[in-house]
Amino acid sequence: MKRFHIGLYLFLISLLIPFNSHPQGLKKIAIIPFKIHAQKGMEFLKEGITDMLITRLSWKGETEIIERWKVNEILEKRGMPIKKEDIISIGRALGADYLITGSITIVGESVSVDAKIYNIKTAEELLTAYTQSHGMDEVIPTISKFADEINEKILGRAAEIKITQPIRRKQEKEQVLSPIFMPSEREERVQIKYLKRERVEARALDVGDIDGDGKKEIILMDHRNLFVYKVSEKSLLRILRYTESPTHEFIWMNVADLDKDGRAEIYLSALVGKGASASILQYQGGRLKKIGEVSNWLIRVLDAPYHRKTLIGQRRALDGGFHGDVYVMKRSGKGLKKLRALKLPRFSNVYNFLEIDFEKTHKPYTVVLNPYERLLLYDASLNLIWKSEDLFGGTLTYIEDKSGNARQEDTGDYLYLPSPMYAVDVDGDGKDELMICKNREKTGRLFEKTRVFSSGQLVFFQFDKTGLRIKWKTKKITGPIVGYRIADVDGDKREELVVSSVIKQGFIKGHGRSQILIYQLR
Repeated sequence: MKRFHIGLYLFLISLLIPFNSHPQGLKKIAIIPFKIHAQKGMEFLKEGITDMLITRLSWKGETEIIERWKVNEILEKRGMPIKKEDIISIGRALGADYLITGSITIVGESVSVDAKIYNIKTAEELLTAYTQSHGMDEVIPTISKFADEINEKILGRAAEIKITQPIRRKQEKEQVLSPIFMPSEREERVQIKYLKRERVEARALDVGDIDGDGKKEIILMDHRNLFVYKVSEKSLLRILRYTESPTHEFIWMNVADLDKDGRAEIYLSALVGKGASASILQYQGGRLKKIGEVSNWLIRVLDAPYHRKTLIGQRRALDGGFHGDVYVMKRSGKGLKKLRALKLPRFSNVYNFLEIDFEKTHKPYTVVLNPYERLLLYDASLNLIWKSEDLFGGTLTYIEDKSGNARQEDTGDYLYLPSPMYAVDVDGDGKDELMICKNREKTGRLFEKTRVFSSGQLVFFQFDKTGLRIKWKTKKITGPIVGYRIADVDGDKREELVVSSVIKQGFIKGHGRSQILIYQLR
């Protein structure tokens, strides 16, 4: 399975993923990473510009972007091309019809962009793009216009999205976000508001006011414990711990006040032997008390459109994975009762989908993180309209399937749980984005049981009529990200970004190290 590592640390760009199809032959395009002439810390531009060009020039049935590893492999052997004949030679070696190359030069506040595309067969320089500006403002529009001209003049496709002045005004508005969302050569600009490290291998994080005092607590989960934290006098204090019996292995946790009594409950799913257990906990008398439990169900509090929270559940097959439909659930005494089955796309399970009304039309789209950890976007009629090339999510938590039952897809005996997805308006523009993590794995997901992640970052997608495009990314954080929420956790009436990552994996359960990071959102 091919891996593409997208590192778009530019100011946010307008990406287009077209799905048009025409009967002509595929045009192969190679993109040489742009040369960056600048002080250290600007290398993110090289990968970001490549990402932008790949996305804007991808055209199903019409273009084929030559894989990055092939380009990098030949550059390692021959070096970066300087002369025109070297560029043409590399293009021919790659089997390309066209080759794009360029450079960005940054001297103080002066920034210049120079980009070119060559016809490899005729050795012609077909188009050039050049601009010089004060600051980074013109980099994105220049590359965008260059891509539009390639689409229109060379590939025969009219540009569908133009970057205009309103987009730039929007970017200026979005600059109020914390530097965690922006490229910076000076890491010290990104200030961590609160930090807590623990000798646990975290699996999930959520926030909620569990004691009814009007301030949200942070709840961290590992395989057998819940840890509750409260922000107090510029520090993050652990105030409570809840431990289950050794027969229970926690795999999912949400916090929500579904009974509207002013205190959020904790909804917990665990593997128990060959089955499962769903529990509801509530803060009572200074501790967490179990107020409900049902066997062989896995549950989740779904963040539904229009700020509704809904309890959903799905059965676990005996000694196996997910079984049957996903149901809307409700509490019934000390147990749970299923109400109705949800109509969901193929490959959906209780944890791997989210409905988002991107366009505020009351016709929400459904996003699914499929078993191979690619994002799928379905319209209101559940028609697939977009699929990501990259992998997203990436967790350490799995269900071992020993049932031997036939599966929809051959994902092996270890069914890794998806990372959580949320609809958030991170930049305050009135439109929801999809928030999900993207964890970078050292082993490339080659091994079924063992995963080793080096870093993670949060990615924020917005909808652009043809699919999803990346609007924001955070800086990378050490280790895989396992939980994230946007909420006011210190009572200052301003939202924070709360993130948890595993900084040291413990290959024996309970022997890892994790951290909770809190950033001011704006």
